[in-house]
Amino acid sequence: MMYMSFLLILILVCLISQAHYVNVSTPVGTITGYVDLVNFNGASKNVTKFIGISYAEAPVGQQRFSKPVLKRSLLSPYNATYPRPQCPQDRLSGLDLDLSNVAEDCLNLNIYIPGDHASSNSRRFAVMIWIHGGGFIIGGQYMYDGSVLSAMNNVIVVTLNYRLTVFGFLSTGDNELSGNYGLWDQHTAFRWVHENIAAFGGDPERVTMFGESAGGSSVSYQALYPGNSGLVKRGIAQSGSTDNIPVGCAFPEQSRTVQCLRSKPFKELLSGLHKNKLNMPIYEFRPRVDGEFLQEYPSHVFRNQTDLSAKVMKLFSTLDFIAGICSMDGFADLTLFIDEMKLYLNRSINDGIPRTFFKERIVPFVVDYLLKENVTVFAEAIIHEYTDWLDPYDPHKVRSSVLDLLTDCVFLVPAVKTLNIHSAYNTDSNTFMYQFSELQFFYQNYSWMEGAAHGMELPYVFGFPESMKIPFAYEGVPAKDIRLSKLMMNLWTNFAKSGNPSSPIAFDNLNLVSWPKYGKNHTYLDLSTNMISPVKINIAPSRMSFWLEVVPEILNTFHKVTTVLPHVPAIVVG
Repeated sequence: MMYMSFLLILILVCLISQAHYVNVSTPVGTITGYVDLVNFNGASKNVTKFIGISYAEAPVGQQRFSKPVLKRSLLSPYNATYPRPQCPQDRLSGLDLDLSNVAEDCLNLNIYIPGDHASSNSRRFAVMIWIHGGGFIIGGQYMYDGSVLSAMNNVIVVTLNYRLTVFGFLSTGDNELSGNYGLWDQHTAFRWVHENIAAFGGDPERVTMFGESAGGSSVSYQALYPGNSGLVKRGIAQSGSTDNIPVGCAFPEQSRTVQCLRSKPFKELLSGLHKNKLNMPIYEFRPRVDGEFLQEYPSHVFRNQTDLSAKVMKLFSTLDFIAGICSMDGFADLTLFIDEMKLYLNRSINDGIPRTFFKERIVPFVVDYLLKENVTVFAEAIIHEYTDWLDPYDPHKVRSSVLDLLTDCVFLVPAVKTLNIHSAYNTDSNTFMYQFSELQFFYQNYSWMEGAAHGMELPYVFGFPESMKIPFAYEGVPAKDIRLSKLMMNLWTNFAKSGNPSSPIAFDNLNLVSWPKYGKNHTYLDLSTNMISPVKINIAPSRMSFWLEVVPEILNTFHKVTTVLPHVPAIVVG
């Protein structure tokens, strides 16, 4: 009798489990996912998950350092119920990353569908493809669970892996190794989604790419690649743009050495990279002009009237586009100097920044990565603009000015330039800007912080999922932050559905009637838990005037050409 009872329990468990699995017939074969229950702010809804779908052939052997090959068929039925490996990377940022499941065969994606699929597959949901950040050297889709965003807002969310560091961006500066393989991976994922997402209930004509930091930069790069025409409709660039793009020398290697690099185990390559055996700065592994994906520097494309410019602008100007920053994004770069101050000055960042350190260390860093000429005059101009002349030697005010400087030159100015161009050229598309300024209730390591550090908007965009609890160190979420998260998910998904963040879903007493378009007044939305007067114009007008008007005049006066050197935040959260 006991045996029969046990057997019946097993059968019941099996039946329940089987009832939660979902099979979808796609052009690449049958794919098996599962239905899960997700909770947000007391509400529970079903979400159907397909985890670890391979979208490209394994980039190994001769395919290492090559463009990805689109996956045309999967072993059917394909089990998409468990995570596949993340892409090879190192612990270069000092973050506590889970790298227990890493392999070169990492080009996979996750799909999150609202409902149980069986009841919703007759609909055509807008699709949002997430590109993770991490400076092009770390990260993966493992932290970005799209369940809440999908289930609570009726959109399909896709998250993807792409090749990183040496595997994604090694370049010899010629056809031998052209680089940008990580960008090609993203584009290939877009192609896979375009060809297969209808089988999951998605609308291939309403695809929005969105990403943060390096992912935000990727959104901007993808928006300039004509090959994405017809694959994406909209873009959201969170703290990332194309304005800071590498120039200069690439990695000098001969064909024979390239073959050697292709033959090495990936862990050996990472080890050599970590020990600098490749004799190349790690942050050189980023997108660069390769003559194919990025055929010209974005600043040249925007400035010059050529056939290439017209071709690029044809796609860029037709995309609905949002770009924005966190109010203290520059903290990502400020962290680069914290250990240096401890080591050489025996000083904590909590004590402020001495003016001498600002002038002799931070300003040269900024000037060096912005341009190699007119160093003296340019440095003096920066020092003058970013000095509080009421109390120029107060280390706390100097620290505040440094944060403004790093936020401006790395994040805000590139975003404003991109938005200015998009709004000037768009005809049938929309342009929007935001600033996320909420001082987070979590990750409060510095009491003097007055705004949002780099990446701190991410939990709000994804609805505070379980996957972010450890990285962002939060447990319970205050009601005001739940409210802000609900608003931001509403805005982001409205935009994905219609190109207008203010519709089709109303804001339900969220103190916001509409998000005006970005135009001549540089209108933007200030996102925080205090949304009494969120619509503002002309962000940081004096500082933007310095970068957009004064700096070009300085350069013109000295008959020099501006060359923007590379940068993606080295210390990143997303």
